[in-house]
Amino acid sequence: MSMVSACAVCLFTTTVFADLVPFIGGASTAEQVTDIGSPYYLWYKYTITLTWDLNHLGAGLSHWDMIFKADCALSDISFDSPAGYSTSPGESEISWEGLFDISGDTSLEPDVLTPIIKYNEYSAEPGEEGSGTFWFYTQAAPQNGTYTNALVAKAGTIADTYGNLIGDAPPCTIPEPSTILLLGLGLLVLLRRPRKHTHNS
Repeated sequence: MSMVSACAVCLFTTTVFADLVPFIGGASTAEQVTDIGSPYYLWYKYTITLTWDLNHLGAGLSHWDMIFKADCALSDISFDSPAGYSTSPGESEISWEGLFDISGDTSLEPDVLTPIIKYNEYSAEPGEEGSGTFWFYTQAAPQNGTYTNALVAKAGTIADTYGNLIGDAPPCTIPEPSTILLLGLGLLVLLRRPRKHTHNS
């Protein structure tokens, strides 16, 4: 086999395995509600555009969570009804409900025992892949960043799939970008701090 043919086989194999990796990811924006007649006047509306592909795991998306830190003090998270819509190939639009659970989600493995926002479908079962728009309200002002493993998809009893949220999120979403940044800056200062020189008299 020539080198060119061998590289082509490697590329094909890599592509196939990449296509088989389950995925969930989201982008989030926040805007303050300025409609004086809204029950959420001057609150922040967070809108998440979500995409998932559970790639032949054998079950569709049963629910998904947004995970918060253990010491999260949010208590005012509210939802519309429905709180989201999604579509999957060959299926009609699906409606979702949202809830905030301070005790976490024990249907995941391992258990998540920190506060979560949980979205459940209630009009039909979503497919293995799809996309949707979901939203919630809170008085907490947004913090922009990349939140690693802040999203998790549940597909029946199959292994859970974690993914990242990029954009605006309440301050106690995991991990907290500003905390990571400050930690990095602290390490940088320590690394760059000049050594003290002692002189013998």
